[in-house]
Amino acid sequence: MIMGHSSVLSGTIASHAGAGTTCSSRGRIPPNTLFASHIIHHVVLARTWGSCHRQHGVSGPPPPKALNSGTEEPAPSSGLLDLSEPSAQRRVQLPAAARPSTPTPRYVWRVALRALSNLRLAIAELAVIAGLSACGTLVDQGQSPAYYVEHYPLGQVWLPWPIILPLQLDHIYSAPYFLGLLGLLGASLTACTTTTQWPQARVAQRWRFKPGVEALRALPAVTEMEGHSVRSVGQLLRDRGYQVFVEGARQAGAAGGAPTASGPPSSEPRALYAFKGLAGKLGPIGVHASMLAVLAGVSLGAVGRWEGVVMMPEGAASPVRELLHPASPFAWEAAAHAADLKFDAFQIDYRDDGSIRQFVTSITVLEEGVPVARQTVSVNQPLRYKGLTAYQTDWALAAVRVSALPLSDAALGPQTGTALSRTPPDEAGVSEGQGKPVPNTPRQPVQLSLPMAQLAGESPESKLFGTFLPLSTLGLPAEDGALGSNPRGISLLARDLQTVVLYDGKGAFVGVRRPGSNLPITVEGVELRIGAITPSSGMQLKIDPGVPLVYAGFLGLCITVVVSYLSHSQLWGVATEDGSVLLGGRTNRALQAFADEVVALGGKQEEEDPEVAAGEQDRSSSWY
Repeated sequence: MIMGHSSVLSGTIASHAGAGTTCSSRGRIPPNTLFASHIIHHVVLARTWGSCHRQHGVSGPPPPKALNSGTEEPAPSSGLLDLSEPSAQRRVQLPAAARPSTPTPRYVWRVALRALSNLRLAIAELAVIAGLSACGTLVDQGQSPAYYVEHYPLGQVWLPWPIILPLQLDHIYSAPYFLGLLGLLGASLTACTTTTQWPQARVAQRWRFKPGVEALRALPAVTEMEGHSVRSVGQLLRDRGYQVFVEGARQAGAAGGAPTASGPPSSEPRALYAFKGLAGKLGPIGVHASMLAVLAGVSLGAVGRWEGVVMMPEGAASPVRELLHPASPFAWEAAAHAADLKFDAFQIDYRDDGSIRQFVTSITVLEEGVPVARQTVSVNQPLRYKGLTAYQTDWALAAVRVSALPLSDAALGPQTGTALSRTPPDEAGVSEGQGKPVPNTPRQPVQLSLPMAQLAGESPESKLFGTFLPLSTLGLPAEDGALGSNPRGISLLARDLQTVVLYDGKGAFVGVRRPGSNLPITVEGVELRIGAITPSSGMQLKIDPGVPLVYAGFLGLCITVVVSYLSHSQLWGVATEDGSVLLGGRTNRALQAFADEVVALGGKQEEEDPEVAAGEQDRSSSWY
């Protein structure tokens, strides 16, 4: 059918041309008529070919393209020729490719992949995530709303609480929009890997020999190695770390296997292909996979994390379950939730100048009351047990033990209890609760444990703790004689576990004592002896199921980033008719260094190993 239409049109055009040449009185056929006939010929061919292709599955190349010398966009057309345009701009408007009225899922998927793999989109996602992470670093995370109202007041800080709380900057790493950005970045990395990096790696794994000398001369780096054979060039490349393929030997040009006069010997390979640094093509895929692992770990930790901050005094114990709270409703319990933590001891190591060097806590892990693990935890050595991590973050002074002995008789109140149960005859008739001083009764000091509160300071060196001992606790009257009104007492201040400073009721300095020294000191008519100070250890507890993935992802990222900087270099060689080898290649990195390497190869003299040459066998393709 196609040939028939072509013949008819050709004959018609020829007859018109013949008529134009023989009838000189009418003149030659106008150029527009010949141009229109030529275009109609192509239109018929195009429609006939398309019809056959659709109806009968005819395969083959499409018809020739119509003349297209202009640069304007084609106007909507049904496939007819627009003769109103100048001849230099006329073109055939072929019907557009058939497109389904409703996009298919495969079409939508490919469009989405193409959009997600956009580099600018990925850079924008990284920039937004980095900015939000910076805000999370500057803003304290996981505190109560009252904390932000107090510490981030409006008009005094650059990021006040009316912005922090609505935007969820107080828990930004678990905010839905932050997790959504991580998911979008992961989708972009996946799309880029599947549509760009992986296909490029697959192409890099395929190799073929260049068809001829002209193809080699078109490469970026080319050199001609005179006095070399393909085999000797392959040996040089192998010594430089290349993997080498050689193509089979030339067929003999004369009977009996004699080589042709113009070509190399029959036992000599005629072409080679060599490459090195293929890992450099796989490196970007590893980088993307490592980043996906990091993103998965961060997302998993944000959803399934448990965390808590506790300040426990020395000797106390508590179940782990009561010390933690979930980061989201989807968090699941770990094996460590069934354990108990007991804070056995806390101590502070000091430098020679009295400053704090380190503070450590001895912790015992109990399961059903049985110790299963013991560890000394410090700032840089956390406790790890079945997914639970306990970090040493803070310390405090919980209480101070004091022995107080009033030196005034006014402190001797009604004697009850044991004294009344053995009332002497001269004290008969004294009812319980009234009592009278018992002669020759020795005074006993009162043992007290006074809780301490932090008065100032945030850093370990600037902390100040204090407590107050009311004299009414010892039965001493107030200044106006009314017990309990206008209370006066003794103030005790401490900065660490080494010293306690005492002040009287008027705030005057009295003296300093070392805890546990039991040296007496008299304040406000009371003899005091300072006992031990009970410290508290501040711990941050966390169960994060995403930590292993994050660590593995960062380790892989460090390795694959280095690998991705390896140059993937390819070289092709072909034996020329004058007995030399033309060598050309390309690389994806360090272009100048690669070009210098190729030029340096061109200056190498042939140093072929006779044993290698003797052992080389003719084959269609082989590894070196």
